[in-house]
Order: sequence, then C-alpha cells, then structure tokens
Amino acid sequence: MEDPVTSALVDGSTYDQIRVQRISTFKWPVRQKLFRLGGLSSATSALILSLALLPSGVVEFLPTDPYAALTRVVLTAAIAVAVMAVSGILLAVAGTARRRLEPMDEARAEAMLAFEEMWSLIGFVVAAHAGVDVLDGVYRLIGPMAYMSVPAPVPPSAVAVTALAVGMTFLVVSAVFPDDGQWTGS
Repeated sequence: MEDPVTSALVDGSTYDQIRVQRISTFKWPVRQKLFRLGGLSSATSALILSLALLPSGVVEFLPTDPYAALTRVVLTAAIAVAVMAVSGILLAVAGTARRRLEPMDEARAEAMLAFEEMWSLIGFVVAAHAGVDVLDGVYRLIGPMAYMSVPAPVPPSAVAVTALAVGMTFLVVSAVFPDDGQWTGS
C-alpha cells in the first residue's frame, strides 16, 4: 500500500510538495471542490423551488409564512449562487493555470495555493455555509425590512434555474476536469 503523502513529497511537483506540507482548510483537489460547489448550488435550487412550490395546505401548518420569508431566501440565495459561481470559475482557472505553469518554483506554487485557498474559503464558507446565525446578524444590522411582504425583485424561479444551471455546469466540469492525483488530506 502506497502512502500518498510520501508519494507527493518524493515524486510530486513543487506544488504538490508544498500542498502536502501546508495547513489548509480544504485539501481537496480542484476537481472535488468543483463537484462540491456544484452540489451546493443544486441544493440551493432545490431549496428555492421547495419554498416557492409549497401547496397552500402545507403552508397553513407552518409556524411562519414561507412566502413572506421567500424574499429574503431568494435574495440570499442569489448572492450565494453568484459567489459560488465566481469561486468555481476562478478555481477552475487556477487548476488549469497550475497545470500549464508546471514545473513552477516555490514562490509561484505558494501563490497558486494561496489563491486557491482564498477562493475555496470564499466559495464554501462565505456563500454556502454562512448559516442562519450570520444571516440573522445581517438582518438585525440592516433593521426591519419594510418590503418583506413585497415579492422578490428577482423571480424565485429565475434564481432556482440559475442555481441549477451553475450546479450542473460545475458537476459536468468536475467530471471532465483532469484528475491529477493530488493528495486530498484524507
């Protein structure tokens, strides 16, 4: 049985050697990051559609009015999908650039890893996993929303379709993205 860490340190590129030694939140290769961003974006689409398409019989039993909350959800989801889309595109560009720039020196490998880590954090933490507490803090900060009962400025179906398109695109790109056998930290 071959040890992936030893293999990366002995036989890997400068990028792989630094990546193995570095403490990183997301040690997945770019391909896996794109796959996970695709899954999160697709799940966002499902969430919006499930809120928008609730039957009136179900709405009666809910403790809050989902249609009033839909405005916040749609706006938050639109921002999250936009951030995930930008992050995924830049991660794909970074992965492609890294392959084209091989062999690279240590300074360039550090810069590539820093860029990849930054956009991973933005895409996964800021957009996708901010959580209810963060959103509640934002809502408290901006105060009561006078237009809460007004329909969302962007139709929920448009945000859901966009989220699904972004998700499916990243899932397809992750399937065809070259697997360079990077150590994933697992």
